[in-house]
Amino acid sequence: MLNINILDLYKLGKEISRDVHESIDSGHKKKQYLGEIVISDINKHPWKIKLRCTKKRGRYLKIASQIDESQKIRVSADGYKHYIQITSEEWDIFHKVCRLQNQEQLCNRAQKILNKLLGY
Repeated sequence: MLNINILDLYKLGKEISRDVHESIDSGHKKKQYLGEIVISDINKHPWKIKLRCTKKRGRYLKIASQIDESQKIRVSADGYKHYIQITSEEWDIFHKVCRLQNQEQLCNRAQKILNKLLGY
C-alpha cells in the first residue's frame, strides 16, 4: 500500500506543475532535465528512462536499453512528431517515480507502462 499523506501529494503536484511550467517557458534550447530512473521490463531487462521537457517537444521520455545501447525509443505525452504517444497520466507516473523513488506501487505502474511501450 502506498504510504503518502495528502500534504505530500499536494507538494509533489506543485513541484510537477512548476517543473513543467518552467521547462515550457525555457524553450527548446534549454532542456529541462526532470530526472532519470532505471526500470526493468517483464524479462528483467533494465531500461534507463530520462524525463525531459522543452517548449518545442513538450514532455517526453528517452528510453534506452542498459544492455544493448542500440535499443532506444522516444515517447511523448504531448504529441511530438513520430514519438510513441503516452497519456499525461502515464508520463506523470514516471515523474513521480523519479521524485519519490522506491514507492513500490508507482514503480509497478511505471513497469507496466514500460512493458506496454516495449510490446510485452
